[in-house]
Amino acid sequence: MIQFFEAESLIEILEGNEFAFVPTMGNLHLGHLSLIKAAKNLDIPIVCSILVNKLQFGANEDFDSYPRTLSADLELLKQLDCDYVFTPSNDIYNDVEQLKCAPKLSQILCGKSRPIFFDGIITILNWFFKTLKPNHVFMGEKDFQQLFIVKDFVDEHHPNITIHGVPTMREASGLAMSSRNNLFSEEQRSHAAKFYQALKDCVDLYPDIPISKIQKRFNSMITAAGFEFDYFEILDKLDIADNNPKSVPIVAASAVTLEGIRLIDNIIVDF
Repeated sequence: MIQFFEAESLIEILEGNEFAFVPTMGNLHLGHLSLIKAAKNLDIPIVCSILVNKLQFGANEDFDSYPRTLSADLELLKQLDCDYVFTPSNDIYNDVEQLKCAPKLSQILCGKSRPIFFDGIITILNWFFKTLKPNHVFMGEKDFQQLFIVKDFVDEHHPNITIHGVPTMREASGLAMSSRNNLFSEEQRSHAAKFYQALKDCVDLYPDIPISKIQKRFNSMITAAGFEFDYFEILDKLDIADNNPKSVPIVAASAVTLEGIRLIDNIIVDF
Protein backbone atom coordinates (compact mmCIF):
# COMPACT_ATOMS: atom_id res chain seq x y z
CA MET A 1 0.00 0.00 0.00
CA ILE A 2 1.32 3.43 -0.97
CA GLN A 3 2.22 5.64 2.01
CA PHE A 4 2.68 9.40 2.50
CA PHE A 5 5.10 10.95 4.95
CA GLU A 6 6.57 14.26 6.00
CA ALA A 7 10.33 14.44 5.42
CA GLU A 8 11.25 13.75 9.05
CA SER A 9 9.07 10.64 9.31
CA LEU A 10 10.20 9.28 5.96
CA ILE A 11 13.85 9.78 6.90
CA GLU A 12 13.29 7.85 10.12
CA ILE A 13 11.66 4.94 8.28
CA LEU A 14 14.30 4.76 5.55
CA GLU A 15 17.37 5.34 7.70
CA GLY A 16 19.86 2.52 7.31
CA ASN A 17 17.83 0.83 4.55
CA GLU A 18 18.76 0.63 0.89
CA PHE A 19 16.12 2.24 -1.32
CA ALA A 20 15.54 3.70 -4.77
CA PHE A 21 14.38 7.25 -5.50
CA VAL A 22 12.39 8.44 -8.52
CA PRO A 23 12.13 12.26 -8.64
CA THR A 24 9.26 13.62 -10.75
CA MET A 25 7.21 16.77 -11.28
CA GLY A 26 4.00 14.75 -11.46
CA ASN A 27 1.51 14.53 -14.32
CA LEU A 28 2.81 10.98 -14.62
CA HIS A 29 2.81 9.04 -17.89
CA LEU A 30 4.20 5.70 -19.07
CA GLY A 31 7.69 7.18 -19.21
CA HIS A 32 7.60 7.91 -15.48
CA LEU A 33 6.10 4.51 -14.80
CA SER A 34 8.98 2.88 -16.66
CA LEU A 35 11.28 4.44 -14.05
CA ILE A 36 9.27 2.86 -11.25
CA LYS A 37 9.30 -0.51 -13.04
CA ALA A 38 13.08 -0.30 -13.56
CA ALA A 39 13.57 0.51 -9.88
CA LYS A 40 11.44 -2.47 -8.86
CA ASN A 41 14.02 -4.76 -10.46
CA LEU A 42 16.31 -3.97 -7.52
CA ASP A 43 13.75 -5.46 -5.09
CA ILE A 44 14.16 -2.61 -2.60
CA PRO A 45 11.70 0.05 -1.39
CA ILE A 46 10.91 2.87 -3.84
CA VAL A 47 10.27 6.51 -3.01
CA CYS A 48 8.68 8.67 -5.71
CA SER A 49 8.63 12.42 -5.21
CA ILE A 50 6.15 14.78 -6.85
CA LEU A 51 7.15 18.44 -6.91
CA VAL A 52 6.79 21.02 -9.67
CA ASN A 53 10.15 22.62 -8.96
CA LYS A 54 9.83 26.37 -9.37
CA LEU A 55 13.60 26.84 -9.32
CA GLN A 56 14.03 25.39 -12.81
CA PHE A 57 11.50 27.70 -14.48
CA GLY A 58 12.44 31.08 -15.89
CA ALA A 59 10.33 34.22 -15.51
CA ASN A 60 8.45 33.75 -18.80
CA GLU A 61 8.20 29.94 -18.75
CA ASP A 62 5.28 27.64 -17.98
CA PHE A 63 5.49 27.09 -14.21
CA ASP A 64 1.91 28.23 -13.61
CA SER A 65 0.44 26.21 -16.48
CA TYR A 66 2.51 23.07 -15.91
CA PRO A 67 0.01 20.18 -15.52
CA ARG A 68 -0.70 19.19 -11.91
CA THR A 69 -2.63 15.92 -11.60
CA LEU A 70 -1.88 14.61 -8.12
CA SER A 71 -4.97 12.40 -7.71
CA ALA A 72 -4.39 10.63 -11.03
CA ASP A 73 -0.66 10.32 -10.26
CA LEU A 74 -1.36 8.61 -6.95
CA GLU A 75 -3.69 6.13 -8.60
CA LEU A 76 -1.00 5.17 -11.11
CA LEU A 77 1.59 4.76 -8.35
CA LYS A 78 -0.80 2.57 -6.37
CA GLN A 79 -1.22 0.29 -9.38
CA LEU A 80 2.55 -0.16 -9.54
CA ASP A 81 2.88 -0.75 -5.78
CA CYS A 82 5.24 2.17 -5.29
CA ASP A 83 6.13 2.08 -1.59
CA TYR A 84 6.30 5.76 -0.65
CA VAL A 85 5.24 9.06 -2.17
CA PHE A 86 6.93 12.26 -1.03
CA THR A 87 5.12 15.50 -1.89
CA PRO A 88 7.10 18.24 -0.14
CA SER A 89 5.58 21.66 0.44
CA ASN A 90 7.02 24.94 -0.78
CA ASP A 91 8.59 25.36 2.65
CA ILE A 92 11.56 23.35 1.44
CA TYR A 93 12.72 26.31 -0.64
CA ASN A 94 13.64 28.03 2.64
CA ASP A 95 16.21 25.31 3.28
CA VAL A 96 17.79 24.64 -0.10
CA GLU A 97 21.35 25.60 -0.91
CA GLN A 98 21.40 27.42 -4.25
CA LEU A 99 23.91 25.69 -6.52
CA LYS A 100 25.45 26.37 -9.92
CA CYS A 101 26.20 23.74 -12.57
CA ALA A 102 29.52 23.43 -14.34
CA PRO A 103 29.26 25.87 -17.30
CA LYS A 104 30.70 23.39 -19.81
CA LEU A 105 27.79 21.06 -19.19
CA SER A 106 24.94 23.48 -18.51
CA GLN A 107 25.43 26.28 -21.03
CA ILE A 108 25.02 24.19 -24.17
CA LEU A 109 21.84 22.73 -25.71
CA CYS A 110 18.88 23.57 -23.41
CA GLY A 111 21.08 25.76 -21.25
CA LYS A 112 21.48 28.35 -24.01
CA SER A 113 17.81 29.34 -23.91
CA ARG A 114 17.09 28.28 -20.31
CA PRO A 115 20.04 29.68 -18.34
CA ILE A 116 18.75 28.83 -14.83
CA PHE A 117 17.18 25.49 -15.72
CA PHE A 118 19.94 23.11 -14.70
CA ASP A 119 20.96 25.17 -11.66
CA GLY A 120 17.38 24.76 -10.41
CA ILE A 121 17.41 21.01 -11.03
CA ILE A 122 20.73 20.44 -9.27
CA THR A 123 19.68 22.66 -6.36
CA ILE A 124 16.48 20.73 -5.63
CA LEU A 125 18.00 17.30 -6.27
CA ASN A 126 20.84 18.12 -3.91
CA TRP A 127 18.23 18.87 -1.23
CA PHE A 128 16.47 15.55 -1.92
CA PHE A 129 19.75 13.63 -1.87
CA LYS A 130 20.96 15.20 1.38
CA THR A 131 17.56 14.87 3.05
CA LEU A 132 16.50 11.38 1.99
CA LYS A 133 19.92 9.82 1.28
CA PRO A 134 18.85 7.40 -1.49
CA ASN A 135 21.15 4.64 -2.75
CA HIS A 136 19.78 4.54 -6.30
CA VAL A 137 18.13 7.23 -8.42
CA PHE A 138 16.23 6.51 -11.64
CA MET A 139 15.90 9.16 -14.36
CA GLY A 140 14.83 9.14 -18.00
CA GLU A 141 17.19 9.31 -20.96
CA LYS A 142 14.82 11.65 -22.81
CA ASP A 143 16.33 14.44 -20.74
CA PHE A 144 19.81 13.42 -21.85
CA GLN A 145 21.60 16.61 -20.86
CA GLN A 146 19.91 16.66 -17.47
CA LEU A 147 20.83 13.02 -16.88
CA PHE A 148 24.48 13.63 -17.69
CA ILE A 149 24.66 16.78 -15.53
CA VAL A 150 23.13 14.91 -12.60
CA LYS A 151 25.56 12.01 -13.04
CA ASP A 152 28.48 14.43 -13.10
CA PHE A 153 27.19 16.23 -9.99
CA VAL A 154 26.58 12.98 -8.09
CA ASP A 155 30.04 11.63 -8.94
CA GLU A 156 31.55 14.68 -7.25
CA HIS A 157 29.16 15.39 -4.39
CA HIS A 158 27.18 12.20 -3.66
CA PRO A 159 29.45 9.28 -4.63
CA ASN A 160 27.34 6.77 -2.68
CA ILE A 161 24.40 7.27 -5.05
CA THR A 162 24.09 5.30 -8.29
CA ILE A 163 22.25 7.07 -11.12
CA HIS A 164 20.31 4.80 -13.49
CA GLY A 165 19.29 6.09 -16.92
CA VAL A 166 16.10 4.54 -18.34
CA PRO A 167 15.40 4.53 -22.10
CA THR A 168 12.93 7.02 -23.57
CA MET A 169 9.34 5.86 -23.85
CA ARG A 170 7.54 6.90 -27.03
CA GLU A 171 3.97 7.13 -28.17
CA ALA A 172 2.92 5.04 -31.15
CA SER A 173 3.66 8.04 -33.38
CA GLY A 174 7.26 8.19 -32.16
CA LEU A 175 6.71 11.33 -30.07
CA ALA A 176 8.71 11.11 -26.85
CA MET A 177 6.40 10.86 -23.85
CA SER A 178 6.31 14.08 -21.85
CA SER A 179 4.01 15.67 -19.31
CA ARG A 180 3.74 18.66 -21.62
CA ASN A 181 2.20 16.48 -24.34
CA ASN A 182 -1.03 16.65 -22.35
CA LEU A 183 -1.23 20.37 -23.14
CA PHE A 184 -1.77 19.60 -26.83
CA SER A 185 -5.08 18.98 -28.53
CA GLU A 186 -5.29 15.60 -30.28
CA GLU A 187 -4.57 17.27 -33.61
CA GLN A 188 -1.57 19.16 -32.23
CA ARG A 189 -0.26 16.02 -30.55
CA SER A 190 -0.39 14.16 -33.85
CA HIS A 191 1.42 17.03 -35.55
CA ALA A 192 4.07 17.13 -32.80
CA ALA A 193 5.22 13.66 -33.90
CA LYS A 194 6.79 15.31 -36.95
CA PHE A 195 9.51 16.54 -34.59
CA TYR A 196 10.78 13.01 -33.92
CA GLN A 197 10.48 12.03 -37.58
CA ALA A 198 12.56 15.04 -38.66
CA LEU A 199 15.14 14.27 -35.97
CA LYS A 200 15.34 10.64 -37.03
CA ASP A 201 15.58 11.49 -40.75
CA CYS A 202 18.45 13.91 -40.12
CA VAL A 203 20.32 11.57 -37.80
CA ASP A 204 20.30 8.97 -40.57
CA LEU A 205 22.42 11.37 -42.65
CA TYR A 206 25.27 11.31 -40.12
CA PRO A 207 28.26 10.89 -40.58
CA ASP A 208 28.05 10.90 -44.39
CA ILE A 209 27.00 14.56 -44.46
CA PRO A 210 28.72 17.32 -42.41
CA ILE A 211 26.92 18.27 -39.21
CA SER A 212 26.53 21.89 -40.32
CA LYS A 213 24.55 20.80 -43.39
CA ILE A 214 22.43 18.41 -41.33
CA GLN A 215 21.65 21.25 -38.91
CA LYS A 216 20.47 23.47 -41.76
CA ARG A 217 18.34 20.66 -43.16
CA PHE A 218 16.72 19.99 -39.79
CA ASN A 219 16.05 23.69 -39.22
CA SER A 220 14.38 23.96 -42.63
CA MET A 221 12.29 20.81 -42.10
CA ILE A 222 11.09 21.75 -38.64
CA THR A 223 10.35 25.38 -39.52
CA ALA A 224 8.38 24.34 -42.60
CA ALA A 225 6.32 22.04 -40.38
CA GLY A 226 5.31 24.96 -38.15
CA PHE A 227 7.70 24.44 -35.24
CA GLU A 228 9.87 27.13 -33.68
CA PHE A 229 13.49 25.97 -33.82
CA ASP A 230 15.68 26.13 -30.71
CA TYR A 231 18.65 23.87 -31.39
CA PHE A 232 19.81 20.73 -33.14
CA GLU A 233 23.23 19.32 -32.27
CA ILE A 234 25.14 16.12 -32.81
CA LEU A 235 27.59 15.90 -29.94
CA ASP A 236 30.61 13.68 -29.81
CA LYS A 237 31.37 12.26 -26.39
CA LEU A 238 34.47 14.51 -26.19
CA ASP A 239 32.35 17.62 -26.59
CA ILE A 240 30.78 17.31 -23.16
CA ALA A 241 32.97 14.94 -21.17
CA ASP A 242 36.64 15.77 -21.37
CA ASN A 243 37.38 13.99 -18.10
CA ASN A 244 35.49 10.77 -18.86
CA PRO A 245 34.89 10.43 -22.59
CA LYS A 246 33.91 6.77 -22.58
CA SER A 247 30.86 7.42 -20.39
CA VAL A 248 28.86 9.33 -23.01
CA PRO A 249 27.83 8.06 -26.45
CA ILE A 250 27.43 10.23 -29.51
CA VAL A 251 23.99 11.79 -29.28
CA ALA A 252 21.80 13.91 -31.54
CA ALA A 253 19.73 16.27 -29.40
CA SER A 254 17.15 18.89 -30.24
CA ALA A 255 14.54 21.23 -28.79
CA VAL A 256 11.65 22.92 -30.58
CA THR A 257 8.44 24.71 -29.66
CA LEU A 258 4.98 24.00 -31.06
CA GLU A 259 2.02 26.20 -30.15
CA GLY A 260 4.02 27.60 -27.24
CA ILE A 261 4.83 24.14 -25.85
CA ARG A 262 8.48 23.13 -25.62
CA LEU A 263 9.56 19.68 -26.80
CA ILE A 264 12.94 18.04 -26.38
CA ASP A 265 14.23 14.75 -27.74
CA ASN A 266 17.43 12.91 -28.53
CA ILE A 267 18.65 9.87 -30.40
CA ILE A 268 21.75 7.88 -29.54
CA VAL A 269 23.77 7.58 -32.75
CA ASP A 270 24.81 4.03 -33.60
CA PHE A 271 27.23 2.97 -36.32
